[in-house]
Amino acid sequence: MPDALTQPSRAGTAHNLAAVPVFVGLAAAALACGWRAWRAGEHLFGLYSAGTAVAMLTTTALAGAGFGQSPRLVNLGGLFQRASIITGFAWLTTLSAQALRRAPSTTAQRHPA
Repeated sequence: MPDALTQPSRAGTAHNLAAVPVFVGLAAAALACGWRAWRAGEHLFGLYSAGTAVAMLTTTALAGAGFGQSPRLVNLGGLFQRASIITGFAWLTTLSAQALRRAPSTTAQRHPA
């Protein structure tokens, strides 16, 4: 295994900076959506959303520690990063499916009875 870089490349730095709003923003959106769902009486989806936010932030922090060469996590950084991505995108897919289910039918709008 090659030694870790002492400094990231410019492209690596840009990649890491662009990732921060994605990971943090998706977790913040899940938390905000969870709060709104809870207040609307949708407790199951509220808990799922809040759990998603916590899981994303936790796995992102663990991935960062792994990529930062933490001895116990260095070999698991990529695994934690992918767990965070999958968790966030699964929540986003669930949210999208809910929105599609709630949307009025476009067929009924085009062909009124």
